[in-house]
Amino acid sequence: MVKSERIKDIEFGNNSVEAKFDVHSGGVKGSILLLPGIGSGPFGGIFDQFVEKAVEENFQVLRYESWEDVSELQEKTVDSIFAEINDAVDYLKDRNDLKVFIVAKSFSAGMVLAGSIDNVDKTVLWAPAVGFQEKANIEELRDSKLGEVEEVTDIQINSEFLEHKVPVKVIHGENDQVVQIENSESIVHNLPEAEIKRISETGHSYEGKKNLVIEETIEFLNQ
Repeated sequence: MVKSERIKDIEFGNNSVEAKFDVHSGGVKGSILLLPGIGSGPFGGIFDQFVEKAVEENFQVLRYESWEDVSELQEKTVDSIFAEINDAVDYLKDRNDLKVFIVAKSFSAGMVLAGSIDNVDKTVLWAPAVGFQEKANIEELRDSKLGEVEEVTDIQINSEFLEHKVPVKVIHGENDQVVQIENSESIVHNLPEAEIKRISETGHSYEGKKNLVIEETIEFLNQ
């Protein structure tokens, strides 16, 4: 049986958000923070499908609405996103002292790679949208509004940002026209403990392959 709890006006970073907490009544083996891409919040579609499966597997899942639309996101800074994610992880650790995992899509997946996110045991990144180059520029952009960045992949990290990351699985569609799969392959190559799952015949939103993405994600978290 699934228990769902709506949490209003919780402070993550400098942002007061509404969150949803889903948990299996029969016991919990780990906590998942579920983070969305730019164009959608963490509700509906693949996110609801993932939560249903994760709770069946005895994980508890936290997700929250950080921005209502792209214009609101554009007013945020990179640092403010980092602060929100860290506070959400801390909330999970304080609520239940269990392992914490992050599952993040696109923009949020890129922010997880770029930031110093503490107290996380594993991450699964769905088509992470962040640039990977020899020279990073993210330190120069930390206080800039995201609306000043033309493309999220213009936010760039390099191998130095990946040296101390926890185990990571990247899942990327081979037909992705938003973020090139080669970008993810370079990131995985430079992570200390990582793997990539290439999903054939699908793009950035995993059209026709959502169930496979969810299965691959849960399998990694259960290892």
